[in-house]
Amino acid sequence: MRALMLNGAVVDLQRLAVDYPYGIANGCVGKCQSSPCLNNGTCIEGYSSYVCDCQWTGFKGPICADEIGVNLRSDSYIRYNFENSISTLEEYIRVGFTTTDKTGMIVGLSSYSEEYLNLMMSTSGHLRLVFDFGFERQEIIIKNENFALGQHHDIRILRSDKGATVTIYVDNYEPIVHTFKIDEKADAQFNRLKSIYVGRNESMGTGEGFSGCISRVQFDDHFPLRRLFQESR
Repeated sequence: MRALMLNGAVVDLQRLAVDYPYGIANGCVGKCQSSPCLNNGTCIEGYSSYVCDCQWTGFKGPICADEIGVNLRSDSYIRYNFENSISTLEEYIRVGFTTTDKTGMIVGLSSYSEEYLNLMMSTSGHLRLVFDFGFERQEIIIKNENFALGQHHDIRILRSDKGATVTIYVDNYEPIVHTFKIDEKADAQFNRLKSIYVGRNESMGTGEGFSGCISRVQFDDHFPLRRLFQESR
């Protein structure tokens, strides 16, 4: 027992254990204190055990360590439609992938206002981050290495500072930071989000999609692959 409150007042259990030592001992440590749940999973305390709630992660398993992923062919794709139209000024995007092909879209976002963000393979084996949030089209080439050598990569994209700064985290490399000058009257908001695409979108021809494994797909608190496989915890 810990954190006991009676009528809004905290009860000093340690003092009580000293005053009434029979059958009582100090030193109870919660099972969640060691942070056993990985990848931002939520630890739920039990009487003598714990449970990891993985629903707000792109992972599954007893401690949220197992990837939720999918193998895609170049003619297939996944589309996740937002239940409600939302607009964002700052976003967090994460995706993991493995491929030996230099074509295809890894993850993309579309909106009803024709704004978009696409993370794509390039023919050089590098990555292209292409986006237009309304103020102007931008393209960032990620040249850390050849990403088409069959190795697993973890990409995280963070837009901050009211939409003016894009930070890209690639595996364990130093982050790539791009800051854009946005006119005060310009709209930097990602307006009326519609869908998340994995692999390719409808504008790409059959055979032009991503070929390989994609996992960890996350856009803020949306996890399309978890929804696809109906993973609860």
